[in-house]
Amino acid sequence: MTTTDVKQMARDPRLYYILIPCLAALWPLWVELVAMNSSQDKWEKTSKSYHDAQKIMLSIKDLDPERLKSKNANQAQFSYPTVVDSVVRSAGIPASEYKVQASPIIKVVAGQESQDADITLKQVDMATFAKFLTLMQFQGASLQCTSLKLTKQKGAADLWKAEMKFRYYKG
Repeated sequence: MTTTDVKQMARDPRLYYILIPCLAALWPLWVELVAMNSSQDKWEKTSKSYHDAQKIMLSIKDLDPERLKSKNANQAQFSYPTVVDSVVRSAGIPASEYKVQASPIIKVVAGQESQDADITLKQVDMATFAKFLTLMQFQGASLQCTSLKLTKQKGAADLWKAEMKFRYYKG
């Protein structure tokens, strides 16, 4: 077959009358064999992770049901000093090793208010810091850590100064 034969075949409309229906017939076959299998695998993986997460959430709910009640009851009474004091005690950090500075409440958008706080842990090891940060994040979805700075203390293997900024959204 020469190049002129190929050019003539490409100009022949009968080639396209045969080629297009064949490709159209192969399309559903490809969708069934390739695309549906990968999407089915993705669906099963996502569904499994959702069910695993749901089991974990239900176990948390079963282990600590008072937590949900107390969070809803105290939603409007958030206070950084109270929350940080509670979390610091739970993490085992001495009172002399942390400092909290809460800013005034400001209006953000559409009646929603926010309050920022700077929290400094003067000397803390990494495991205790991780516990503190985890417990702070568990205080509610409205509380977010917006900034974090860790500074290694000189002369110590695992002592750090942690400076964090948190923002709490009200309303």
